Amino acid sequence: MNRFKGLIANLLLLIVTPVLIFGIVEMSSRLFLGKKVKTYFQDQTELELGCPVPRKQPDEYRIFIFGGSAAYGFPVADRYSIAAWLRKEFPYLLPGKKIKVMNCAWPGKASHHVREGTRNVLQFQPDLFIIYSGHNETVANNRLFKDSPVYDLNLKLTFRSAFYRYFTKRVERVRKWITYGKSGYPEKQYREEVIAQKLYKRMEVDEDEYSRVLDRYRKNMTEVIRLAKRHGVDVLFVNLPSNLRNIPPAASMHFRPLTDEALSKWNALFSEGKKLEELKEYASAVEKYREAAEIDPTYAELQYRLGCLEEVKDYEAAKKAFTLARDYDALPWRAKSSMNELIRSLCRENGLMFTDIVGALEKVSPHGIIEAGTVYDNVHPTVQAEQIIADEIAKTLAKNNKIAPAADWQWDSLEKAREEKDSEIWKVDGSLNAYRYVLRGLHLWERRYYDDAIADLEKGLELMPKFIESYAFLADAYYRQGKMDQAAAAYRTLDEKDPALLKDLIGRYADIEESYSRISMNSGVSNNAA
Repeated sequence: MNRFKGLIANLLLLIVTPVLIFGIVEMSSRLFLGKKVKTYFQDQTELELGCPVPRKQPDEYRIFIFGGSAAYGFPVADRYSIAAWLRKEFPYLLPGKKIKVMNCAWPGKASHHVREGTRNVLQFQPDLFIIYSGHNETVANNRLFKDSPVYDLNLKLTFRSAFYRYFTKRVERVRKWITYGKSGYPEKQYREEVIAQKLYKRMEVDEDEYSRVLDRYRKNMTEVIRLAKRHGVDVLFVNLPSNLRNIPPAASMHFRPLTDEALSKWNALFSEGKKLEELKEYASAVEKYREAAEIDPTYAELQYRLGCLEEVKDYEAAKKAFTLARDYDALPWRAKSSMNELIRSLCRENGLMFTDIVGALEKVSPHGIIEAGTVYDNVHPTVQAEQIIADEIAKTLAKNNKIAPAADWQWDSLEKAREEKDSEIWKVDGSLNAYRYVLRGLHLWERRYYDDAIADLEKGLELMPKFIESYAFLADAYYRQGKMDQAAAAYRTLDEKDPALLKDLIGRYADIEESYSRISMNSGVSNNAA
């Protein structure tokens, strides 16, 4: 018996000792390395509330917004984001109330980041989480977090452990070796996007994988909701608008299995439709596309071409086709209809607040089809759309008697808030519209639609010549089109204006590195950035 007790005591000692050691290390890291191990969410909170973050006053209401670049306010950043509009509106809508709005969104972030972010800010006594997330779930690097327990564990440790954050910052090379298995490569080869492209047999997302994406999103958001309810925090979800009219699908595939005979017939009809479209025999082209759709309607490019042609006569049919083109996009950087349906169901099942910003933006879009006048490129709302989104969120809060009873909200003063904000809107070279062309041009460049990318990037530079990053993407697009002289001239211009920026872009984009290197060998472009 004594031997058994001794064995139990030794086992307990083996368990308790490392727990105590790591506990002491973690506590010491938090106490003595606080400034060096802050998370992004802590930084954003301190930016609004001050450092150190004060305890919440009895009459103070704290709102935290989570999501990706669309929620953050890209491309004009936080200054004209949803958060900024809410900060401007609340003093007019609810004078005397102390309402603080923290923008904890960031470009590229997905539901697993939202999960960790909401957990991270519980220490700051939040009253409301606003979730604007779902577009980035299938971006290459986020697929790794969905499919790999190692990546997900790394994310959790990064946000939950001060010691782990300090360790990874100080021993970056070791972290890369542990995570990726090799060392000695340039930074761009460590990027999760590159790793994902090597691990996945294909980057296209089929229906089975998107179903798993939705399951993972539900799991992450359920955790957010559970934590919020436990700590008495309200949750408001918004659905996800995207540009339907101006953004062609990034990739197309047949989601429906076809026999060889059916596929051959489909290909013949689709090819014939494209030829008729080139000949401007649009009615006949529509007939061929519709015949192809009867065999298989799931090919995204088919639906997009139908939408463009249907728009001439029937806007409802065009909207339906554009929506299907987005939903069948095999590289879905725009959330599908099923994602928005999931968000609604999460709100119904858990009794949460929901704001229909898709419907609100459709009301101000021509014929109810969201396009570049409302969403710059694929998913990023314009400044004016950000204002509408903020208004709709405020209406939802008032309807649910949050912050103050609905009767106390002073909607008559909202125009004053808008006028004040409009008077300070940041206009680069006199045109916010420049961003429409720049962003759409970058998006089209990524999708390898080089003709359209060139047109947009050239227009963007005309309106906003200070956005000189455009020269690199424009040069690469010229190169891909075989326009070597124009490509060399664009690279030369950027090299003269900011060689450090060109070097950075070469390091981040393999395509730009390739085209710049080849042009440098055969033209007068200097090698300062190489």
